[in-house]
Amino acid sequence: MFNFKLFVVSPESSIKKKLAAVLDYLGSLIKEIIREEKESGSLFEGKIRKEEFWPQVVDKEVLIRMREAWPDVEVRLNKAQSYVGEMSEEAVYSHGLTGPELDLKLAALGWASKELISATGNISESIGPRKTKRIISILKKNFELVKILIESILEASGAGTALKEIVGIFTHSLKDFNKR
Repeated sequence: MFNFKLFVVSPESSIKKKLAAVLDYLGSLIKEIIREEKESGSLFEGKIRKEEFWPQVVDKEVLIRMREAWPDVEVRLNKAQSYVGEMSEEAVYSHGLTGPELDLKLAALGWASKELISATGNISESIGPRKTKRIISILKKNFELVKILIESILEASGAGTALKEIVGIFTHSLKDFNKR
């Protein structure tokens, strides 16, 4: 079963809380992908069992490395959270992280997270190729939107670029089911 979280921020929240919510959402996406599932089969009749979804759509070696890297990535996410709290108003403004610009970015991410939950919410026993393509496409969209925000947050906060690179790696590690 998938446990994707809906990205929601209150319009009344402070800018820094909104930005921290983006980092939290990134962590939840990564944790869902690297979450270990019980070994209970694999492909059958052209469909992917829910329990074996990630090992089928992400190269197994890359998935192992993602799991191994998670503790360091989590430290970087936590460090980025602390940098967000220290950002100046000028830095936030100069990176388009205020007002209608930020609201647009957050609304797009909220919409993409709803789309991901909708695509993964009513899955019974197995996932066919068409559904798999849709999930991967929507997941990539979520990562791309997070990456846009993460780039601005990291530049404005001075937190470095490692998280941006991790997002890129996760995005590009998802197998392209259109080539099958």
